[in-house]
Amino acid sequence: MVSTSEGITDYKDAFEKEKLRLAKLWEAYEVQQRDVETLNAKILGLEKEIDEKERIVKSLKEVLEMRDKEIRELDIERSKLKHRNAELEPRIESLETDMRNEMERFSKLFALAEDLEADLNKAKSQIVRRDVWFKENIGVFKGISDAVEDWEVQINTTDTTMSDRKPDMEKI
Repeated sequence: MVSTSEGITDYKDAFEKEKLRLAKLWEAYEVQQRDVETLNAKILGLEKEIDEKERIVKSLKEVLEMRDKEIRELDIERSKLKHRNAELEPRIESLETDMRNEMERFSKLFALAEDLEADLNKAKSQIVRRDVWFKENIGVFKGISDAVEDWEVQINTTDTTMSDRKPDMEKI
């Protein structure tokens, strides 16, 4: 049999070995616990990032949907405008033709107005020359008028003397 002191030593050694093993296990447990806490914190951070990215994706999807809706509306509007343009194209061409014709008429009218203005200016200058000539020669006209009046007076007085003498002349 084994002696009690040897048994106690064996138990002591086993106890010490077990104590060491338990200490190592406890230390490994604490390391793993810290690793688990670190990983849990990392998981929480990643979950927050995922949530944030999901919000971003959701908002981007909303923006894309709004943009797609706007593009569809613009395509519809563009289609309407193409149809309207096709309807108005003949009218535009007609109006352009009318405008060209009116521009030709306007240019002819403008040329005529310029000619008339030149004629008017020429007539004005002739009137001014006539008025200057008339002012310079009015005295002559007054003199002629006075001479004509004198002549008429002389004729009238001569006619009366001639008509008074007519019976006398008949006698001859």
